[in-house]
Amino acid sequence: MRKTIRSSAPHPVRNLGSIFSARHDLLTPIRNSVLKGFDLPLEQAEILVELNGARHLGWTEPESSGDGFVRIRALLDSLVHHAAMLSRRIAALEQAGFLETRKAYQAQGVNIAGLHRNAQVVRITPAGRRKIAPVWRRYMQLAERLLAKVPAAKLEVHHEVNQFIRDQLKLERLKSAGGAEP
Repeated sequence: MRKTIRSSAPHPVRNLGSIFSARHDLLTPIRNSVLKGFDLPLEQAEILVELNGARHLGWTEPESSGDGFVRIRALLDSLVHHAAMLSRRIAALEQAGFLETRKAYQAQGVNIAGLHRNAQVVRITPAGRRKIAPVWRRYMQLAERLLAKVPAAKLEVHHEVNQFIRDQLKLERLKSAGGAEP
């Protein structure tokens, strides 16, 4: 009979798997408390949170122009939820007055190198910022509550590991698409 050897170091597969578990477990408190009383679906709230962060909170992802416009591809890369219906969600939020879209070449400060002439950019409006403000406050409260006992240094390492994983996945996508490494 073979004896199982336990290691104190987590196996890399467990590390990646824990990301899925954490995402799954986060959905319940996000739906039940962060989005409580919010009349838009989770996927639309996520778009508003990302665009608010890009325009008003100094987030570097998704990358934005000086005027807060974000390329649709950059927004897509930053979303947690499946984005097959991204254009419909953006259109609905724009119709409600929470977002505005433009052609990339019409938005000041947007790098249009390599973009198709019809490429779109999007940014949150003041109405969108007001709409997402209570959700953002509850999101911060949830994060503070869940992470209150985690030392700042560990939070930074956690963020760095997640960013490293994202960067590696981007390289994998480039390689599989036949692109060169950046």
